[in-house]
Amino acid sequence: MSKSSDKSQAFYEIAMEIGRSLNLYEMLKAALFAVIRKLDCLTVIAYRINPSLDKGFSSEMIFSIPYALIAKKTYLEIEHLIPDTFTERSLKAFCNRLPTKGHCNEGQFFHIMNLPGFGFLLLVTQDKFLDEDVIRTLEDINEKVKKYIAQDRWFVGGSSVDECDVNIPSPESVIRQVLYGNAYFRSEFGKESVDFLLPDCFGFQAHLPSVLAHAGLQGFSTQKLSWGSAAGIPFNIGNWNGPDGKGVVAALNATSYTSDIKKRLDTASYWVNRVMDNGKKFGVFADYRYYGVGDEGGAPREEDVKNAVESISQPDSKINVYLSSSDQLFRDLSEDQKKQLPSYSGDLLLTEHSSGSLTSQAFMKRSNRKNEQLALAAEPLAVMADWLGGIKYPYQSLNEAWWLVLGSQMHDILPGTSIPKAYEYAWNDEVLAMNKFAATLTSSAGVVIRAMDTRGKGISLVVYNPL
Repeated sequence: MSKSSDKSQAFYEIAMEIGRSLNLYEMLKAALFAVIRKLDCLTVIAYRINPSLDKGFSSEMIFSIPYALIAKKTYLEIEHLIPDTFTERSLKAFCNRLPTKGHCNEGQFFHIMNLPGFGFLLLVTQDKFLDEDVIRTLEDINEKVKKYIAQDRWFVGGSSVDECDVNIPSPESVIRQVLYGNAYFRSEFGKESVDFLLPDCFGFQAHLPSVLAHAGLQGFSTQKLSWGSAAGIPFNIGNWNGPDGKGVVAALNATSYTSDIKKRLDTASYWVNRVMDNGKKFGVFADYRYYGVGDEGGAPREEDVKNAVESISQPDSKINVYLSSSDQLFRDLSEDQKKQLPSYSGDLLLTEHSSGSLTSQAFMKRSNRKNEQLALAAEPLAVMADWLGGIKYPYQSLNEAWWLVLGSQMHDILPGTSIPKAYEYAWNDEVLAMNKFAATLTSSAGVVIRAMDTRGKGISLVVYNPL
């Protein structure tokens, strides 16, 4: 890309890709897809730097685009250039030497760049190196994201690793979605969210609010019930309680995730009436809505932002409008206000949309469940093996496996409504996770069994029941 205008267009499209998600991992991944598409890269590999138990650091390859490159000769040539472990001093020295570049076989070129506060980027190009201004811009992507979060221009929200399905995964998986998602937010941005954001999921079972409350969340929102709910829409905002009586405040009528704002909200009769009706019935003059460009990228249109901003603190405003994070309402409601809201207990299932997805893509569903069962079997044994002094508890391996499983629980992948190509990647991730869980199970079982006194008549047989 030799023309300045071409580069500007490429960076504009990369920036647009970044804006499609509030999850830094997904923003970076989307941006790197744009890098390949616009900057003629053969591949991009991202490494994350993680603190290790010995107070050093380890480098972890978190994704490769395309994934298949990691087995190719080109990658094997250059992977040794990024050390597996660092001390604080060696990490600083390594970063100070970046960016660096060099030649591979077969006429290919590599570039290693620093992503401040995150890790490293390895790019492979054909025939020529990338321009220096391209290198500098790519290195700055992650730092800009953190800056916007710190300035409250972007918000963390939703708590989970992905906008996951909640009908097929086990309750443990849903809890881990929150555990891993908010741990990531705290690690990267020093913030966390208190809501579960599911605009698009094919129904919700009665136990979900109990699970979310157990995970420490305060709120839940969706717009999917407007697509045809067997229970209707119980309320706009209210308390959704699970079988154990615990639950969350739920915004069940948040309007379409593809909705626009064509005029001011503070004077729009629909929203004024909704807020006033909630106040008259329940004493809480508040409501909740989505807007944006769902299914095509999450950024709101320029006109929507303009009309939303013009709805704030006007002399003729009939209601107060706040542009906020997805969890702000749940944080702001007092305990007394929550008690005044209406309550609902039970399933919130859909009558038509995607109902058949519960029986489609059976291999995907089987793989997910096998991984949940393998994890349930492997982790207790790993604890015992560590306690016996045989092997250390494999934090990193188990976490890596769970990240793969949680990512594949996305609300289209696991239910079975993704395009066929998506399942080639998802199946691969499930198999990688199975291998990690199975390796932990096998090695840990060996430690525990060797510690047993199995002396006696005949051949000893050890049976492990993880239930």
